[in-house]
Amino acid sequence: MNILYFSPIPFEPVRHGNISTVNQYMKRLKELGHTVHYVMLQNYGTSPMDYYKMMQIADTMDIIPWTPKNKKVCNEDGYYIYDSLYPEGAGEVISYFCKKYKIETIICTYVTMSKILEFVPPNVTKIIDTHDRMSDRHLYLKKNNIKNDFFSCTEEDEAKYLSRADIIWARRDEETEFFNRITNSKKAITVTHFEAPKFLNKKYDRCKKIGILASENSINAKMVCEFVQQFSKKMKREKIDLELVIAGKVKNTIFAKKRKHFRNLANIYFSIIGRQDKIKKEYLKYFENDYVKVIGEVANIEDFYSDIDIALVPITIGTGINVKMVEAMAFGVPVISTECGIKGMKSESEFHHCQTIEDVIDKIYKVYKNPRLLDDLVSISKNCYIEFVNNAHRNFDNSLGVVNK
Repeated sequence: MNILYFSPIPFEPVRHGNISTVNQYMKRLKELGHTVHYVMLQNYGTSPMDYYKMMQIADTMDIIPWTPKNKKVCNEDGYYIYDSLYPEGAGEVISYFCKKYKIETIICTYVTMSKILEFVPPNVTKIIDTHDRMSDRHLYLKKNNIKNDFFSCTEEDEAKYLSRADIIWARRDEETEFFNRITNSKKAITVTHFEAPKFLNKKYDRCKKIGILASENSINAKMVCEFVQQFSKKMKREKIDLELVIAGKVKNTIFAKKRKHFRNLANIYFSIIGRQDKIKKEYLKYFENDYVKVIGEVANIEDFYSDIDIALVPITIGTGINVKMVEAMAFGVPVISTECGIKGMKSESEFHHCQTIEDVIDKIYKVYKNPRLLDDLVSISKNCYIEFVNNAHRNFDNSLGVVNK
């Protein structure tokens, strides 16, 4: 089948969860024998080597030139104006490529880009890959005292975005139900993030290093700061020989470089409006502890998971699928997660259903004092992931089967 995969983002290099998902979907489509034509918006941060890597997977690759909008186009209530992020002229270009490549199915990444589907020939099946629920997102962030740097729309607008598609890919069953309800349809199918199992051949005899891997956004920054704070308080009460490694580009969000007087003014302003700055002064002392190591972006993800004894997913808010949880399970490493972190995957383990950050830390101490639990957690991760990836592949493949009917 000839498939046009449209995305505003590249699928190399894999630095964020959304990019990782597109990357894996592209590879899966090729494994299934489809011809895939990747079309993306011009990205000024993409290097020639990144383009070369993408061209090794995609059958063809085309770039739509555009200039990103400098301002958020929001109304007085904080919702993005309908179709305000759509790059003018993109639909006409997509229509041309559909005819040029004899496209049978188009995959559109994000609801914000769904206007392109209005330009697609009527015989082409239209899929929207949502990545996440966008309704009332800014209200959700405000409630949790997190900087609003994400797209947010009304439920009514999200329904209009989605109604342009024949098939809607949702990340979790809860979102599938939500999308079907607001569109008054059965278009939504749960198609989650997945990747091939790459279980490590590692022996665990004791727990000496734990790690968090997170990308660059305000939700992750809040999560990491709060975890480091609570972990440091626990270590002060009961010190153990354990190192905490913080990896990923979340470092850039936490330690954003600002001149001191601007930082002070920012903290005053954000305290007045009740919102956290990228990192509050009160958190800094916890990152200075000798057992906390912030390493930033890692060149090889496998090296990170090989180096730690437990992967932590202490996120307490969020929608969609947690890509870092999927990734850690794919490596078969011991994982301790919150209830929010495991959503979208099936596990009965008490170590994957922590209700709070404090509960995560208690579980860490439990494993530290009984390292034999590490082997049990390895087995749980592997079994959980094998079931998950098999189901994920089946749903992904079946969604394309619906297209072929």
